[in-house]
Amino acid sequence: MSTSDNGQGIAPVQLAHIFEPFYTTARHSGKTGLGLAFANNLVVK
Repeated sequence: MSTSDNGQGIAPVQLAHIFEPFYTTARHSGKTGLGLAFANNLVVK
């Protein structure tokens, strides 16, 4: 099994906020920004 990623990554200014609920750079596309906050809560709590 192998995994690869050719994405651009997350800009440092955005990286500081990725686990904040409702933080998104794509609100104009209808995104809520809850994905990583939800995943973080599942792992941490």
